[in-house]
Amino acid sequence: MIAIKYRFADKTTLTPKPWFIIYEISIFAMGALWGALGVYVELHFSLVYLSITLLILAGLVAASVSTNAVSKPAFFCFTVPMLSPVAVFLIGSGDFERIVLGVIVGGFLIVTILSVLQISQIIRESLIQQFEKAQLLEALEIEKVNVTELNKNLAKDIERRKQTEQEKERLIRELQDALGKVKTLKGLIPICANCKKIRDDKGYWNQIDSYIHEHADVDFSHGICPDCAKKLYPDLDLDEK
Repeated sequence: MIAIKYRFADKTTLTPKPWFIIYEISIFAMGALWGALGVYVELHFSLVYLSITLLILAGLVAASVSTNAVSKPAFFCFTVPMLSPVAVFLIGSGDFERIVLGVIVGGFLIVTILSVLQISQIIRESLIQQFEKAQLLEALEIEKVNVTELNKNLAKDIERRKQTEQEKERLIRELQDALGKVKTLKGLIPICANCKKIRDDKGYWNQIDSYIHEHADVDFSHGICPDCAKKLYPDLDLDEK
């Protein structure tokens, strides 16, 4: 009944500890009843019936090992009140055969308790390992998410760097193109002392305006200065307004 009520109880508002206490009290009562039955058979029936009863009790203890090994208190609550009274009454009966049975029952109880302690320790270590494994898997999952996010940020940073490098290369190409279009005049330029023609690298003499236009991308607009105008056009009065 307790197991059925626990199964259908609301797990969201359920507090496990009271249920465990109720369970331990109930199996203690069951163990005490079986122990009382064993004492009753020991006091009122023959050795044959007592032996059969002890076999039944031993089977119940073996079943309790498989069902209550996880919880040592539950196992003790069921097994100790079942076998210890029977063992005490048998050893104190004064009959040799019953004393032997009492020793066997007591030894069986001790061996069973030691076995349950060992099994409980193994189960406990296994549960701890499973819990640690679950924690490790959770931590690995978190690290996986962090690494994925880091890779995304790294990919974005690499993409930004690529764009920056491409922009830098574009600016360098534009600057190189601009510099390629710029023509400068530097060094010594051979010029005729009389006609003012300039000699180029091939040895040809060029008009100064042609030479500068070729080497500096400069265009000239031709006009005439006042001094030359007086020489070329003496009849014109250029001072008149």
